[in-house]
Amino acid sequence: MILNGAHLTWQHEVHFIVWGGAIAVGLVFLQWLLIPGFRVRAVRSCRIKTLHALDGMSQALFVCLTNTDYKEDLYVFERRIHVQKTKYFSRVYRLIRLKNCHSEHLPEVRLFNLLMECAQLRRRVSDHTIFSLCRNELLAIAKAMSQIFCNMKWVIQQKSEVIDTEILNEQINQLENLFYSVINVASREPLAFLLFIAGLHAFCEEANDFCRAL
Repeated sequence: MILNGAHLTWQHEVHFIVWGGAIAVGLVFLQWLLIPGFRVRAVRSCRIKTLHALDGMSQALFVCLTNTDYKEDLYVFERRIHVQKTKYFSRVYRLIRLKNCHSEHLPEVRLFNLLMECAQLRRRVSDHTIFSLCRNELLAIAKAMSQIFCNMKWVIQQKSEVIDTEILNEQINQLENLFYSVINVASREPLAFLLFIAGLHAFCEEANDFCRAL
């Protein structure tokens, strides 16, 4: 009788666990279905956090190009990029789950891929002193890109309806003009700069399409 009682107690515990889990899942499901705007707010919040991580990563990347200590303190600078990438991945994975979509359908993923392509410049150039020739242009591009991410957040928060890429385009064009007049001759790897500039132009195009991709 004691064994039977113990057996029944164990069965009851299993039932409680199963039913408790089912109730928890059911409450989450009902929250998504019945609370107006819950899912919309969750997606919006996650998108803003993802863009914030992208902004931080873009700034960390440009610091590598504009700081003369990059080669000497390689670990410190690369660590900053790694931290920002980790933040981005954790947030974009949550965004993918919330939207229940493939990653290639998210503009945040395409923007990340373009940033990673632009970031290859730091590895494709052997002599980083070349960046001193275009430091001001790179700083201006970094500032304009940060403003783009800010505009994207405004669009998500419904505070704006457009992404203004005019300033970023102007800064990229200035860098491109400098490339053809100076960097093309001075650099050992001019193709690396051409790929970088092409990536920046592609970033601008993706930013222009951001509103339609939401």
